[in-house]
Amino acid sequence: MGTVRFVHRLDKPLKNGTSPIDLIYQVSGQRKYYRTELKLHPCSWDANIQKAVYVDKKKAKALSADFYSLPAYNEVGDYNDYLHKLSSSITDIEKRFKMDGISYSSEMVIEKLKIGHKERRPFQYTV
Repeated sequence: MGTVRFVHRLDKPLKNGTSPIDLIYQVSGQRKYYRTELKLHPCSWDANIQKAVYVDKKKAKALSADFYSLPAYNEVGDYNDYLHKLSSSITDIEKRFKMDGISYSSEMVIEKLKIGHKERRPFQYTV
């Protein structure tokens, strides 16, 4: 079984102030990156728990962030569900490889993930 982490790529900011969320999958010392569809403002991401967080109006003002450009409470839940589904998909892919008796690499798992998500496109996330 490999490990899955989510990283907010603050080194790749977009013009609107958001940055992409990357999935990092590692197995047997091999690391592979997968760019998710999420792009969040830095204050909307908690690196410790690797999840999107809701920022209320008071906190946004304290952080000098535009509250109306941040995700709403229900959107944050949708974003975290999406991240959980990605992680679950990886677990399912690993199980399939094991059941088939195939020794897998991080590249093989991420390729299967890409194929699966192209076929059933999640709704577009706009932040």
